[in-house]
Amino acid sequence: MIICNCNAISEKKIEKAIIENNIKSISELQRNILIGNQCGLCLKQLKAYFD
Repeated sequence: MIICNCNAISEKKIEKAIIENNIKSISELQRNILIGNQCGLCLKQLKAYFD
């Protein structure tokens, strides 16, 4: 499923980045795969990965 419509980033890409890069926060994820940096609507969904 696509989480970030602006950048066409899927759940799988997010999960892979988190695991492979030992990402611990949304800001780290944003720097790694450039997600949530345009309209920001996906940021709410990203919180679920770090709660």
